[in-house]
Amino acid sequence: MLNELGLNCLIMKVARCLVTKWVKPLAGRFKLNSDGCSRGNPGLSGGGSLLRSCLGEVMWAQADFYGHQSIMVAETRALLQGLDRCYADNVRGLEGKVDSLILMQILEKKIAIPWGVIYEVRRLLFLLSCMDVQLGHTYRENNAAADHLANMGCSAKKMLVFRGFTELPRVLKGIVKLDRTGIQNLRFKTM
Repeated sequence: MLNELGLNCLIMKVARCLVTKWVKPLAGRFKLNSDGCSRGNPGLSGGGSLLRSCLGEVMWAQADFYGHQSIMVAETRALLQGLDRCYADNVRGLEGKVDSLILMQILEKKIAIPWGVIYEVRRLLFLLSCMDVQLGHTYRENNAAADHLANMGCSAKKMLVFRGFTELPRVLKGIVKLDRTGIQNLRFKTM
């Protein structure tokens, strides 16, 4: 019927649908989300990270440009920049979230460290050993704010730093507001 109205439809068989959402950290803790992007892999790349309180308030956000790099380099550098900033700010009680399963497997020492990120991973492992951090994986749907920052860094071709919610660009403010409300995302796995 929709095709008769001139609307092109793609019908997919869905194997499963998962309901997911960004979750505020526990009381007294902070949440760091980070993400990297690479347009071409390798290609122009950037990274972003943001720190939020247990109320979901943005403490700071940053985006950066990494030049011509792979997605692995971008994901690793984004997390490293975020953790470095938390370390410098003496943040205690940190929940870190990344949407790269490969990066998580590297940090959990389940797979070998790629040579292109060996120095960054060594620094990450050091920071994780001396900070109160619970690092884990999140779905990309729950990492939209960090993803937006990564793309901003790639497009701006420079570092951008935002000191709180009021300094965020309009679109990023919208993403953060949606996260704070606890609106659920649907994640579909097709057959």
